[in-house]
This record gives sequence, C-alpha cells and structure tokens, in this order.
Amino acid sequence: MRAEHASSRFTTQLEVLQPGRRYRLSLTLKGDGPAGRMHDTITLVTSSREHPLLQIQANTNVNERVHVFPDEVDLGTISIDYLKAQSETAESLATSLMLYQEGGKNFQISATTDIPFLELSTSQALLKDRYEVRVKVLPEKLKPGEVNGAVVVVTNDPEFRRLTIPVRAVIEGAGRPLPSN
Repeated sequence: MRAEHASSRFTTQLEVLQPGRRYRLSLTLKGDGPAGRMHDTITLVTSSREHPLLQIQANTNVNERVHVFPDEVDLGTISIDYLKAQSETAESLATSLMLYQEGGKNFQISATTDIPFLELSTSQALLKDRYEVRVKVLPEKLKPGEVNGAVVVVTNDPEFRRLTIPVRAVIEGAGRPLPSN
C-alpha cells in the first residue's frame, strides 16, 4: 500500500501496523504555504481487487502570522421578546474572539464595531502575543431586522494593521409571541 497526493502543503507517511489489515496514515502540515483553508485528496493505492483505491479527504488550514479565531461571528436569531422575559439569556449570547500574533512580544490592538447593540471589551494574555475581544449583546439597543456588520481590529503589527471580522444576526421584533418549547 502507498499514499499519493498532489499537495505541496503537507507530507504523508504510511506505517504498517498489521500487514494487509491495519495501517497508520500521518499527515504533516508544512505551514509555509499560502494562508487559507484547502481541501485535498489523499489516495491510498492498495493491492485489493475489490478496493484498489481508497480516497481520504485532507482538510488543512494555514493561518497568517496575525489571525483571529473564529473568523466570523454568527449570533443566529435573537428574539427581543424572549430576552425581555429571560434576562439571564442575554449573557448566553456573549462570545469571544481571540487574536493571535505568532512570535509576538508586545502585541497591541483596539477593537470597534458598527453594530449599535454590541459592546466590546479587550484583554491581553500574559505572554502579550494574543488578545481576547469579548463581544456582548446589549438587549436594550436591539432593533428588529437583519444585521450584517463587523468587528474591526486595529493592531500595532506593521504587516497586519487591520482585521475585519464579519458579524451576522437576525433580530426578531418586539410584540411577536414568545417561542414555544
């Protein structure tokens, strides 16, 4: 058995655990290619007449030196009426973005948003190579409709000065019935 692929993003190694029965396929990401997500196929060539080829999907992700996780915020559907009835639910809508600077020593950021019902706060990690941006929903500022906005992060990194993180939500208007369980 052997492994074949056309990708230059990674290398593979096939180890025989039990000849003709069990194998271990290891993939090592090189990490020096272009940033982004890629989907490649690894083909295992076998001696089997019934299954001469086995295909395995390899999903890889290489980040830029400065990157954010997650790369978008989807708040889903938010019911104003439900939030009014269940005040503790607003806290459950809070989320965090993590911004990383690989090899950073004194990474600095500021974060803003064009969405009026979001409140942002930032905190730096002890190693000073990352920040958390806490995204909190302010229920009193919600208005019905579809939301397509962003969190914009400005950094002190000379190569990555600005990152834009998309934010989506659908706000259901006041006066509608509460969702039933």
